[in-house]
Amino acid sequence: MEQQRRTPVRGRREDILSRMPGGAFCYELREGAPGPVTFISEGMLRLLECTERQFRQEYGGEIRRLLCPLGAQPPARACDQGREPDNFSCRIRTRGGRLRWLAVSRRVCRDEDGVLRAYVTAVDSTAEHEATERLQQEREDYRRRAQKDLLTGVYNKVTAERLVEKLLASGLGGALYLVDVDDFKTVNDTFGHLCGDEALAGVSGCLRGALRHGDVV
Repeated sequence: MEQQRRTPVRGRREDILSRMPGGAFCYELREGAPGPVTFISEGMLRLLECTERQFRQEYGGEIRRLLCPLGAQPPARACDQGREPDNFSCRIRTRGGRLRWLAVSRRVCRDEDGVLRAYVTAVDSTAEHEATERLQQEREDYRRRAQKDLLTGVYNKVTAERLVEKLLASGLGGALYLVDVDDFKTVNDTFGHLCGDEALAGVSGCLRGALRHGDVV
């Protein structure tokens, strides 16, 4: 029945969407809110890991019911005046329970029947998103390592001075402790530098364990 009601322009758009790589779907906008999907491609159903019947029966034909909290869609904007389509990423949980990131492009148009519809294409961008997250985590790890001594886990001189200056500038009260390890040279000379390293690591561990998480050590 839906196929019979398609207007020529809308029909051509849906035919194009059905041939797009990845997935595609279309829904009506009712008072600015997305309504149920009126067209969904086989590629989109594969991304959702369900059949069209499952999609309509279990999710009411609404893509937003598969979105995770981090994958909320931005407000739809009408593209009648030649605006560029909305491009964004969203995260879905497939019917099979898999978390998947999608790179989405959405164009909102008023069809010749006067109905405002959103035409959406989506491709699986999970691999690219996970690679970006790994790169960001590696950069953060490198940043932390550059700030701290690898042996003892305490801040190096440059970072410690910067953090102390920041605390002083904030006007907050505090205390500064200077710690000296007595006869440390004797430990190195008697037991060797490996034992000396273990002693330094042990002292720093005691200091970090005795102070608060946000304290500068």
